[in-house]
Amino acid sequence: MAEGMVTSRVGRHRIVCDPTPLTRDTVGDIMRASYLEHAQNSLDIDALHRYFLGYQPILGRSKEVRPEIDSRVVENRADEIVSFKVGYQLGDPVKYVSRPVGDTHELLTADADRQAHSVSALNAIMADCGKHAVDRDLCQWGMVCGTAYRLMLPTGRPDEPLMLRSLDPRRTLVVYTNDVSNEPMLGAVVSYGPLGEPREWTVYSSDTCWRVDAQTYEVLDERPHACGGVPIVEYPANSDRTGAFEKVIPLLNAINEVESDRVDGVTQFVQSLMVLKNVELGATKEERRAAFDELRDKGAIQIFDADSAKADIELLTAELSQSDTQTLVDHLYKTVLRIVGMPSNIGGAASTSDTGIAVTLRDGWSLTETRAKDYEVTFCRSERRFLAMACGVLRRTDGIEVRPSDIDINFTRRNYENTQGKAQVYVTLVQNGVPPTLAAEVSGIAPDPEAFGDLVREWSAIQAERAAASQQAAADTGDGEAVAGDGEATPRKKQTQEEG
Repeated sequence: MAEGMVTSRVGRHRIVCDPTPLTRDTVGDIMRASYLEHAQNSLDIDALHRYFLGYQPILGRSKEVRPEIDSRVVENRADEIVSFKVGYQLGDPVKYVSRPVGDTHELLTADADRQAHSVSALNAIMADCGKHAVDRDLCQWGMVCGTAYRLMLPTGRPDEPLMLRSLDPRRTLVVYTNDVSNEPMLGAVVSYGPLGEPREWTVYSSDTCWRVDAQTYEVLDERPHACGGVPIVEYPANSDRTGAFEKVIPLLNAINEVESDRVDGVTQFVQSLMVLKNVELGATKEERRAAFDELRDKGAIQIFDADSAKADIELLTAELSQSDTQTLVDHLYKTVLRIVGMPSNIGGAASTSDTGIAVTLRDGWSLTETRAKDYEVTFCRSERRFLAMACGVLRRTDGIEVRPSDIDINFTRRNYENTQGKAQVYVTLVQNGVPPTLAAEVSGIAPDPEAFGDLVREWSAIQAERAAASQQAAADTGDGEAVAGDGEATPRKKQTQEEG
């Protein structure tokens, strides 16, 4: 097994510190004490990232027997797991929707109307700032190494008021208080010199930014900031901070071993040894020894049978059972999928009569959805920290009056499934007086309930105006009732029959 290709421990450690007043004199000491734990986390993260890229232990294996046949096949299932998780979790952008409150229908409607414009504006600003791309980077880092970090800084530019970046977790840390609250004290990111040596830490507290020398831990500069909190927010994938494939690395290594040995088996069958039985090559001992060494290098062996003087030449072959090997590979792969929570129909029929929820349960999609919801809970907790700062900055710079408590975080994946059922729920809610935005959010019929509600209200207003105009035209012409057509009303005369 190659060195540096596997982690030395499972999960990343949370970096903590006793609550201490943050001053120019104490920041350097805190960073010096925190760096040791961060260095171990950084080594593990780098090993997992290299594994994700395909630098796996099979590439460093050694083969004692017939070392000239040494296939090293990497089936990069780690990349498959991470790519699936990221695409399933954040294939569509995370949307913010309003959270109206009130005890009556009138209060709910009024609160929803009050929040609608602000929340829609917040979604538009996040789209301008490229938040979806940053979210995907955060999710990928989280699935690879178990944690990720977002940096948020105000820019003062109207087109992009917030600078959002996904930081490399090998270079970033967050220090938490070592008490019951576990609130973030500091966030820091290191820069490297031209030779790869740590050069300088940029350290943020809730109101101050320091530049700290990475060698001496002396504070080089100090200035305030107006982010309203620690602008580096950690997004752990789970409480243990483990990557999506980290717990199944032994199984992934076994799959690589089996596949490599399968290729070796095919190669050895093609390059079978030639057996020379009772065949003398050379007249002298030296000539025979030289011939024997050359034969061995060429893939042949020489044997003598004392009971027979008959000379013979044959191939020594033994073929690996590919069917049995495939059964082992399928078992290992299915075990991996069950542990990481991915759907699989290996060993099942190519097509069946099952539809809808039957397919979801049979192929493991329900387990996938359960794991995705677990990740949502952890993601939303960190997202709330980010929203608290972002809403404060946008209130001061753009005048957007929205509070984090007014916002729900909506993951919009798989909104295309069970559309008929969602539409029935939506219609039932609207017919009972629920506002369109709230009905869309509850039913899940639209990925962006705010925009959906706005479109429904606009369309309803247009239809009401058309209906009123049609009725007015019918009254003015005396033609009686109006019949609704495709898009606008057309008059129709009443026809009456007089009974004779």
